Amino acid sequence: MIMQSDSAKEASSEMTEFVDAPAWVAPALEFADAALRDHPPACPPPTARQEALMILDGPLHLEAAPRFRGVYEFFERRMRRAIKEIEESAVTSGTRIWRLYNHGFVVRTPSVTLGMDLVRGWLLPGSGGVRRGIADDLAARLADQIDVMTLSHNHADHVDPAMCELLFERGVPVVAAPDILLNITGQPLLSRPERVTRVPAAGVGDADLHRLRPLRLARGKEIECVVYPGHQGDAIPNNVYLFRTGEGCAVAHTGDQHDEPDLEWIDRIGDHHDVDVLLVNCWTNDMRRMVSGVRPRLTVTGHELEMSHGPDHREAYWRSFQIFRDGAVSPSLVMGWGESFDYVDGAIC
Repeated sequence: MIMQSDSAKEASSEMTEFVDAPAWVAPALEFADAALRDHPPACPPPTARQEALMILDGPLHLEAAPRFRGVYEFFERRMRRAIKEIEESAVTSGTRIWRLYNHGFVVRTPSVTLGMDLVRGWLLPGSGGVRRGIADDLAARLADQIDVMTLSHNHADHVDPAMCELLFERGVPVVAAPDILLNITGQPLLSRPERVTRVPAAGVGDADLHRLRPLRLARGKEIECVVYPGHQGDAIPNNVYLFRTGEGCAVAHTGDQHDEPDLEWIDRIGDHHDVDVLLVNCWTNDMRRMVSGVRPRLTVTGHELEMSHGPDHREAYWRSFQIFRDGAVSPSLVMGWGESFDYVDGAIC
């Protein structure tokens, strides 16, 4: 066991305290919050909505923004609204998509509710692993709504062990990449699907790589799923999941997929599956190629403004709008924390 020195403990404690924000930060957050409520996700987005999201780029790129009380209250308020909406939403047709924090999504159809990379909030830089997130009761209410959660890769902005424990307590399975939660043994609700280690050439074992397999959910439910063998960089396994619900809706979630060699199989996903929605990390290094390979009816970005990162890696909303500005890549949505959108039978724009 490694003991912390008193000075290290003091430094860690200091980094968990709220700090004062510049006077202009609170009005900017209040304006953006109100504007986003007046102009919810739409494709194409109205100008007022784009402006509201890009206004957030300013205060949330300040170095100390993860420690501003106003930023946390803005985040918590939007998470509370979203979780209340998830609790009260009975989807009778189509698919409702909630973007929570970072690349965490909840997808609900009439038969199932899927959770992907759900975390309670962000790690405070320099705090030794302290997470500033939603309260325990709110996290538990979210866990109550989920039938299965998938985890893409072993980074703290995508994996929250406390959230996983809440799901296990409720009998909800968690599906993870091979190096996630290795300290947990004997938990039947945790599975790490076998990954293909060699990506086949086109037409050589290709169909088997793309084959849908049953995925067990809570409460006796079942869907079909493909787990693709992605990576973040060379060394970090990153599962790319594609789900097909009982209603026939196909949703793909990329995690932090971006490694160039893996795109050989990404190029062919659309050949094997009719994908409705692609939930993609906004900073993937070749968005056009990613979308062209998957060929979704709708692309939804995530990972903007992840507060555990330094300002240079808190991806900005303006950049996401720039990527899709000419409409040639795909019909797309850029969503803020806690927002939702109804995808109904392919009717998007």
